Amino acid sequence: VSLCPELRPKAEGITYVRIPIADAQPIPPAQFKQIMQILTEQISRGTVLLACAAGMSRSPIMAAAWMHHSGNPRL
Repeated sequence: VSLCPELRPKAEGITYVRIPIADAQPIPPAQFKQIMQILTEQISRGTVLLACAAGMSRSPIMAAAWMHHSGNPRL
């Protein structure tokens, strides 16, 4: 799951879901709900990589938000 606003190179054989969100900006509630739903769906299917450009703000906060939202203490 990519949260990058810009397109990134893709590797063959990997399923990508891109939900572009701006860094250091509020996330609209509808987009937040979409991210939580997609993470729940993808995690139920197996291993998921949640990524943003630097891995220091968007993806960690969304991972923590998903853990809180789902009641799951681990990824």
